[in-house]
Amino acid sequence: MAVTTPGCKERESIFGRITDLIYQQVFIGTCTSMDMLQGIMVFISWTTYSKKPFLNFYCHVVMGIVCDMGINKAVPKDLSTMQAFKYAVGWRQNNVPTRTLDERRAVLGCFLISSGVALAMSRIDALRWNPYMDECLAVLTDTKECPEDEILVNLVRIQLVMDKVYHARRDGEDQFQARIYIKSFEGQLDAIRKQIPLHLQRDELVIHDWAIQTPIYPYSPELQRLESLYTALQATKNWLDVWLSFSPDFYQGLPFTLFFQFARNIVSLYRLSTLEDPGWDRNMVRSTANILDIIERIIYNMKKCANMVAEANPALREFDKGIFDKGMKMMASIKLGWEPKLMEIWYPSLPPSGLNGDEFVAPATDLSNMIPFGLDDVWMMEVFGSL
Repeated sequence: MAVTTPGCKERESIFGRITDLIYQQVFIGTCTSMDMLQGIMVFISWTTYSKKPFLNFYCHVVMGIVCDMGINKAVPKDLSTMQAFKYAVGWRQNNVPTRTLDERRAVLGCFLISSGVALAMSRIDALRWNPYMDECLAVLTDTKECPEDEILVNLVRIQLVMDKVYHARRDGEDQFQARIYIKSFEGQLDAIRKQIPLHLQRDELVIHDWAIQTPIYPYSPELQRLESLYTALQATKNWLDVWLSFSPDFYQGLPFTLFFQFARNIVSLYRLSTLEDPGWDRNMVRSTANILDIIERIIYNMKKCANMVAEANPALREFDKGIFDKGMKMMASIKLGWEPKLMEIWYPSLPPSGLNGDEFVAPATDLSNMIPFGLDDVWMMEVFGSL
C-alpha cells in the first residue's frame, strides 16, 4: 500500500505507520525475520517520495537484519563461542539450518540496494561481499526457479564491478593509480554483457545500467581523456534514449536505483554540454544529445504520467497531485536554470535575451518543495544545487 499509493499526503501517513512498526519490531523487540527483511527492502526500494533523508539509515537497518539472521554467510561448520557454551551447559540446540533460495535472493538484493545507495550518495559502504555470496549467484544461476532470478544475478554481477569502481575512486591515493584500472573495469563489464542471455538483452536497462558510471579523470593523457569523454557522452545518450523509450506509465513501477541513475545521467550530460576544454566540441555534444530537447521530452512524459495518475485516482486533491507532478515542476525548474548558459555556449553571436537587451538571469528556485521519487533531499540538493 505504501509504495503504490499515489497521493503524497496519504502516502506520508502510511510511511509513518511503517516506520513506527519497524521501530517497535526491530529496535525495541529485536524481532528479525524474512518478512521484516523483505518488507523493509520493498519499502526502501520503491518509496517514491519522502520529506526526510532515510536511505542511508535504512540500508544499515537492512544490513543489520541480514547479519543478525546470519544469511550473509554459509551455515557454519564449527560452533561459535556462544553456541559451544550453550552446548556445554546442556541447552537444547536448534537443528542445523539450510539456506533457502529466498534467503539467497535476499542477501543478493541487500547487496544490490546498499551498493546502489553507496554509489549514489558516497556516505556508506555496501554489504560486504564474501565467497558465500558467490555461491548464491551460482546456485540461483543453476536452479532457474523463476525468470527474475536471471535478472537479479546479472544486475548483481554488474553492480559488483560498479562497487569496485566506487572504491577505486573513493579510496585511490592518486588519480593515476585509479586510471590504470579503467580498462580492467571496462573489460569486466564487457565480459558480463556477453554472458547475458539473448532474451534479457532486449531489456536494455540490464545492459546500459552501468555505462554512465565509467569514471572520467581530467588529468589523464589527452587522448585517453577525450576517449573517456566520448565514451561517457555516448553512454549517457544511450541511457537516456532507453529512459525516453518507456511509456510514461512505466515510471510508476521503477525502483529508486533507476531514478538515481536518471539524475546522474542528466547531470553528466549537462557537464559534458558545458565542459570548457580546447579539445572538446560542445556543439558536437548538442548534435549528439541536446539536453534541452531531452528535458522537454521528460517534462512531457512526467506531465502525462501525472495526468494518468490523477485520472485513475479522482480522490486526489488539487494540492496533492502526486510525485510525477512534482517531478515535472522540478525538471522545468532545472531547464529554466540551465538554459541561459547552454544558449550562450551554443549561440554566442546572439544577444542575451531579456527586456531591453538586458542579460537574462534565471530566477533563484527553491527545489526543496519539488523533490520527487523518494530521492534523498540532501543528496538531490548536492547534485542539482551545485550546478
